[in-house]
Amino acid sequence: MYSESASTKTSTRVVYVVFEPSGGMRHYAESLSSAMSTIADCRVVEPGGLEGFRISDDRFMTKIIKKYNPLYYRRLADTIIRQFEPQLVHITSSSIGLMPFIARLRQQNIQVVYTIHDPDPHERKKRLWDMLVERYQYTLQMPRILSNCSASHVHTEGHVNTLRMKYGNQRTDKAYIVQHGGGATTAILSGTDIPKELQEESDLFTFLFFGRIEPYKGLSILLSAFDKLVESNFCGRLVIAGAGAIKEDIRLPSGQCILINRFIKDTEIRSILERASVVVLPYVSATQSGVIPLAYEFSRPVICSDIGGLPEMVIAGQTGLMVPPGDVDALANAMRSLAEDQDVTRKMGEKARAHMTQHFSWKTVAHQHRAKYATLLTGIEAQRSTDWDTQRNAD
Repeated sequence: MYSESASTKTSTRVVYVVFEPSGGMRHYAESLSSAMSTIADCRVVEPGGLEGFRISDDRFMTKIIKKYNPLYYRRLADTIIRQFEPQLVHITSSSIGLMPFIARLRQQNIQVVYTIHDPDPHERKKRLWDMLVERYQYTLQMPRILSNCSASHVHTEGHVNTLRMKYGNQRTDKAYIVQHGGGATTAILSGTDIPKELQEESDLFTFLFFGRIEPYKGLSILLSAFDKLVESNFCGRLVIAGAGAIKEDIRLPSGQCILINRFIKDTEIRSILERASVVVLPYVSATQSGVIPLAYEFSRPVICSDIGGLPEMVIAGQTGLMVPPGDVDALANAMRSLAEDQDVTRKMGEKARAHMTQHFSWKTVAHQHRAKYATLLTGIEAQRSTDWDTQRNAD
């Protein structure tokens, strides 16, 4: 349930809680905690068994009762308080039980920060129950969380504007912006595994689509754009790496397309990024993406849709290219321009790496969060001092 990273350099005690302990959410919590551990005493808590189980699983009903039981989340908060005595708890992923969890922490005068990765839900195929849970989280739970937490963290100015339009100024006045951290975890950087699909050496110019395959990520747009390149005798390849269902009506280009349609292990990510020339994000809907700073870490420029918070992560013409969402011709032209001038592509990659180091590195992100934590904790100490003075004067 618990993983730890700690430091004795400061007395500030922070617990990061991630309710979705797989994939990007786990990477985010672990990377932030690791960077923060040089300036604070940190722990990562990953409550197990709350996500990804099926009716066929053993003890299914036990898990269901646990996930949807408010008392479980109150007990979880009590366990964190008892074991770690945190001054601040930073929740880095969503859960249906956040209201009782946050309420219990706030009752104990513990500061709570909640990271909102996606102010709007992703467009994806959902079961009826998932749709109902999502509606509850965004229409009933989110407004209360924004009111009850000490501060809400978002990645872009666009996120703040979205929250303001949906929930009003009063509920969003505690929001602060820190960009999505960039770079890779130790497990990724030290990884040496090469997917069998990429073990054959190749010097072909390679476009990479990386991450879980979802309808909103516009894979069909990318494939149509790549078809145009192939028709113009483009000598290169497209690598698609990520789990998720591919629509039956999507046709993969033969010969020049490599599909790795499964969960990508951390130890494989490095080899995949190093074999790419450009990372492409043809999203038709997005709020932010952890793929962009990951590409920058490996000195790879990006081509991405001009949508949501993505433009705040890309310097157009320097760290990558922006195209209108859903525009196949524009995407094909952008891909062709980088493939035909690899010197420009290499220089863009160098600028992307420098930009990541300056603005998206986990060290930079950690210090920005630490500044906000200090403000919150200073406010608590000031309030305690005021309460003490009031009580003393009354006596």
